[in-house]
Amino acid sequence: MVFDEYVQPACLPTDENQVFLGNTNCWITGWGVTQGSQDENVLQELNIEVRTNSDCANAWGQNLISDSHICVGHGQTGACTGDSGGPLVCGVKGKYVLAGATSWGKTGCQTDGYPSVYTRISKYLRWIAMNIV
Repeated sequence: MVFDEYVQPACLPTDENQVFLGNTNCWITGWGVTQGSQDENVLQELNIEVRTNSDCANAWGQNLISDSHICVGHGQTGACTGDSGGPLVCGVKGKYVLAGATSWGKTGCQTDGYPSVYTRISKYLRWIAMNIV
């Protein structure tokens, strides 16, 4: 992998309970559908707000959101079909930290009232450490 001004590494979270609420420097990126609004040959990025899990559970249902999820946005914009697995990174102390990986949501890009749901990477730090060779 060659790093340059467009490609940079992201750090893993520092602990399994790292919180990103209130961080105004969080970004999602993806190659998913743009519904004709953007060039699908260009990686899309969106500065987005991290939501509380209780806000997310109020939208999706209490049984669907767990502490292994991290939710972003309000549904007006967010992850789109085809973005699955893409990163949610947040700037922390001058470095980008991998906060989440696109997981699930409603089909499409505009899902008013429904935040985009990501896997919370910090909850898998032990698994990552055991499986990285």
